[in-house]
Amino acid sequence: MTASDADPAASFVFPLAPVTAVQPAPAPLEGAGTRQAWIAADAALTTMQILDPIRASLVDQGFAVAFECADIECGGFDFRYALRLLPEPEMHVDLGDFRYLYARSPDEIEHVAVVVSRSDGAANIHISRLGPSNGNGFAAALPAASAATADAPELALPETGPGATGTTVLEDVAFETGSATLGGPDYPSLETLAAFLAENPLATVVFVGHTDAVGDLDSNVALSRRRAEAVAEQLIGFYAIPASRVSAEGVGYLAPRASNQTPEGRAANRRVEALILLPGGG
Repeated sequence: MTASDADPAASFVFPLAPVTAVQPAPAPLEGAGTRQAWIAADAALTTMQILDPIRASLVDQGFAVAFECADIECGGFDFRYALRLLPEPEMHVDLGDFRYLYARSPDEIEHVAVVVSRSDGAANIHISRLGPSNGNGFAAALPAASAATADAPELALPETGPGATGTTVLEDVAFETGSATLGGPDYPSLETLAAFLAENPLATVVFVGHTDAVGDLDSNVALSRRRAEAVAEQLIGFYAIPASRVSAEGVGYLAPRASNQTPEGRAANRRVEALILLPGGG
């Protein structure tokens, strides 16, 4: 296990249907809860193969699967950020390659949600459990955890096969608190990304902006979107990538990758991530 927390008064969202802008997530359920995250070494497994033994273990324990979906059919971006997962780097979710499963006990007292995804060289697994029995009765169903994670490359680009995706942080793009202003025109990460997009003319990119926790949620969501839009405009204007291939979203402080209690953590959270998408095969 890479990370976990427990809260006697937890509040978890367990979607029972896709979540979109016009179909919001359900109201949260409350009670004693735990969140657990694993990074598993076997990246050769698909998300379905990772999820299958966990599902089987839940069924063996008497749980009934109430809903299950995969990335885009779940609702993609809106679905992912409706979930209350442990933050990165403990739990990374590739918006183009994840699966979700929600199961509950027959008396509907215990609830379990599983999210599995893949990142470069590893499988990512997150389990939220709400109810009186917060043990982990399905640890044996999880892939073997890696002893350590490899240092992330400067810019992780996807394989170029049909349907490939990749998510990476633009580490050289930094912002001051409250600002969406870029410091200059030249960024190695954007240069690398532009070269990849030029070599793969069907690929598209979604920039996702993030903030630290200074200020209220609404203003931070707006600020994070402006940060993503600033990076998108830079890619379009300075590197001549067509605007039709670039979009921007913002999630405010909802997905921190470090503690907001220190200046260093807040600086790390003020970032923009790039989600790179290639069309699927027919």
